[in-house]
Amino acid sequence: MRQKQITSIIQKYMPMLNSDSLVFQELLKCFSENALIQPDTNDLISFLSPRRLFNVIKIKSSSAEGCSKELLQKHPLFSEAAGMIRYYNTPSDVNWADIERAETTIGKTLAMDIYDWKPDMFTVFNNENNTEYELVMIIAFSSEF
Repeated sequence: MRQKQITSIIQKYMPMLNSDSLVFQELLKCFSENALIQPDTNDLISFLSPRRLFNVIKIKSSSAEGCSKELLQKHPLFSEAAGMIRYYNTPSDVNWADIERAETTIGKTLAMDIYDWKPDMFTVFNNENNTEYELVMIIAFSSEF
């Protein structure tokens, strides 16, 4: 049920986004029923604003905080995005303090320019088969230059 609802929203608000694309697939994953923090579909609608370009960044590390620090080093332009939806894939036990440190690191970077920023949302997935943390970010840039 949830996947059909999310697919319908994506197709309604961003009809040109191919269902086979990485962006589409990662949005489906992020808004799936398995999320430990259930995302609000209003964030998805806000994210799919007109005149936006999308990109996906994936980073793996031994901790969520390590993922956020690597993000800052390797992808500093993410902070110029118009919106961001992200999720963490974690090993068996979620270390919520580590997730909070990672989000604080990202939040400090975004606090520099938050005008017209929407949305900024994250969730977490737990996977017993993971040995590392993974941060997956779907970022939107304004195509109005």
